[in-house]
Amino acid sequence: MKRNKQTEKHKEFLKLQKLSNENSKAQRNLGWVELEEPIPHGWTATWTLREDIQRRADADVFWEIIRLIGGKAWSRNKDFLKKTKKRTYELILPTIYDINEYTYENLRPAVKKHFTKVIDPRWYHPRYVCTVPRFYWEIEISRNYITHKQLIDEVLKQEEAEIDDQIYSAKYREFHRNYNHAPKSFVKPFNRAFRRKCKHITYMNAFHDKEIPYPITGKHQAAWIYW
Repeated sequence: MKRNKQTEKHKEFLKLQKLSNENSKAQRNLGWVELEEPIPHGWTATWTLREDIQRRADADVFWEIIRLIGGKAWSRNKDFLKKTKKRTYELILPTIYDINEYTYENLRPAVKKHFTKVIDPRWYHPRYVCTVPRFYWEIEISRNYITHKQLIDEVLKQEEAEIDDQIYSAKYREFHRNYNHAPKSFVKPFNRAFRRKCKHITYMNAFHDKEIPYPITGKHQAAWIYW
């Protein structure tokens, strides 16, 4: 019986993926070591209650809500501004999460009343959104530190590089999600002006019934080199 080369190649690709996963697991299991001196690493922003809200009798309800839906934000700078466009910045805010139905059902009534049910056809299950006014909260900024570093095995790192070279080679390109894109090793051999000229010739010949000769052999080759 004749062997299916395509199936054999796919099996080889799956074996390489398995080796890559085993290598990653081995590196994760090396553990971490605590640093002698913590290294400053940006700033962390979290949600906290305003001082006047903290003095309320039901402050424990709002603390529980913050514990449920309050996230964090990290920034290299203390002002938490991220550049979006030229001379335009936006403020990085800590995340506010929604909760699922299971979490909502296990809340006490005093906390439940501050959530409302939201149904969206894009979701499989309903979500519950917090209705507490945002002015009840304020952002607390603190220094972020790196306190541990992961142990590194040079042999495993070398194995990882060798496996990745095989996985992302042209041989197994068709098994990747970005197969329709050009490979990383693809380099256009001509300059931008030459490729622009090829595009113009293709356009004139296709839509204006011209017969302009291409500077290289074949219109398909010219179009491929341009794009």
